[in-house]
Amino acid sequence: MYLNSASKAFVSVGGVVAQFVDKSINYPLGNAIIHVVDRVLAFAHEDLLSLAQTNAPEFYRACSGVPSCLSLLSSNGTQLTLFAPADVTSLASLSNGTQLEQLLMLHFVPGIVFKPSMKESDLLTAQGSSGQIRFRMYNNESKYYVEGRLPNRGFVRAELTMFDQPAKNGIFHKVIRVLGQPVQTVKDFINSHEDLSRVRQFMGSNEFQPNLGDSQMAYTVFPPSNAAMAAFSGYKNSKEVSIGAVILSDSQLRNRVFRRMVLPNQKIIADVAPAGVTEFATANTAENEKITVNLKGSAGLTTRFVEITGSFVMANISLAAGEYECTNGMVYPSSQVLFRDNDVEGYTRSGPAAASSSWAVLAVSLAALLTARWTDRY
Repeated sequence: MYLNSASKAFVSVGGVVAQFVDKSINYPLGNAIIHVVDRVLAFAHEDLLSLAQTNAPEFYRACSGVPSCLSLLSSNGTQLTLFAPADVTSLASLSNGTQLEQLLMLHFVPGIVFKPSMKESDLLTAQGSSGQIRFRMYNNESKYYVEGRLPNRGFVRAELTMFDQPAKNGIFHKVIRVLGQPVQTVKDFINSHEDLSRVRQFMGSNEFQPNLGDSQMAYTVFPPSNAAMAAFSGYKNSKEVSIGAVILSDSQLRNRVFRRMVLPNQKIIADVAPAGVTEFATANTAENEKITVNLKGSAGLTTRFVEITGSFVMANISLAAGEYECTNGMVYPSSQVLFRDNDVEGYTRSGPAAASSSWAVLAVSLAALLTARWTDRY
């Protein structure tokens, strides 16, 4: 028996997990207490191999050609959690067996992970590798995503469609696609992400860089989250000017601001790169805006940070909130729109105001990001 992060009560028997219908209702019966649960508790009689054959046959076929993967499916005594992808079409693009083995092994996690016990703070290590798994929930936990990454790569997410199937050697879950191997462009990813729905309305215009759907290009993008867009729309500066509302209603101003969130020709991945300073050009080429990234701190995904210097406001963008890899770049959902307090007053229809306009240069720390330029490994 255990409680999840939402204080819901569960009981598991032989790999089957059931939720208490109402943990506050106990029925006394002589010297016993009766609890009502939402499913029958039973002992598992299949192993992960049998469940994969039945529920994820494409994954099973791919796994059967890799001895280390097949061994995990039929392991005896070792308890594993499997996130089996229903669609493995993307694996056909791999050029060698080592790459295939790395991706397949990413879908196994040591121990038992039930859906109710998945937390967004989890960062699990995949079986027999340095790959990592994390979880995201949306729509009041009605939609779950499993996100996986290989070493020195970004996360690729897949929706959880089947869960908590008990096996003699672990727990079987099914996801829609292969973890760790990007299949979406930056544009497609933003258009499909639940927490980026407010900004995606601008994806069809030139304001957010017109080529984000071009798989031949490379970008690192910091799209503002829904909360960031909501806060920005109501923001006023010290002179009570409604900066956010004015910018969002003016296409030229939106172009100016939104292109600051795009770094063309870059795929930046937060990992264990050495400390240093790098300057990046933004997609706001009309004003030649750049940002300077200063990597600080000791090595480690959660202990390093970068200091960003630029002519605009920039907010915390934590590793926990992003580092998604796409076929043509990286996406880090931002907790704030990248704007300046004088974006409106210092702007004319013909372009930026004269240089006499005061531009405050701000530096902020972005927790849990360490920056490295990535060259395509596949």
